Amino acid sequence: MYFEDMSSYCYYLKTPLSNVKNVGWLERSKAYNTGDVDGDFLPRLSNIILGNDVIDTQVNKMRSVHPCSLSSCYLQEIKEGDRKACLGAAEIWIPSIENGEFFASPSMVYHYIEKHGYLPPKEFISAVMSFNFELPFKAQDAYLNAVKGHF
Repeated sequence: MYFEDMSSYCYYLKTPLSNVKNVGWLERSKAYNTGDVDGDFLPRLSNIILGNDVIDTQVNKMRSVHPCSLSSCYLQEIKEGDRKACLGAAEIWIPSIENGEFFASPSMVYHYIEKHGYLPPKEFISAVMSFNFELPFKAQDAYLNAVKGHF
């Protein structure tokens, strides 16, 4: 599924959410920005996707996996210690540095950056780099609050 970077989130909704911006919803037939991210970026994004005892950024978790839409890559996962996640099995919502705003991405965004050179918008990069791993955050709660009345 393709959504332009920084467009308002509208995944299966009647009306878009202006405070939630799409990032990393790529398709093979659509051009995307490429470039390098800071060396600390991917480890931080990995930990955001994996979560911990106080954070869970995943929403709309599925029992199946959406494959890489850019090439014929097989099952992708990330691991750190005893934590692992299959990429493409959920969305992630990351709070923006702007209060009350979020970025919505497929969890596959990690793979797109690492293997396909996708360069996300600078606002998304800033949100990842400033993410507070100690502040409780449950993305599913933010998602449910945001989508009320939009179906």
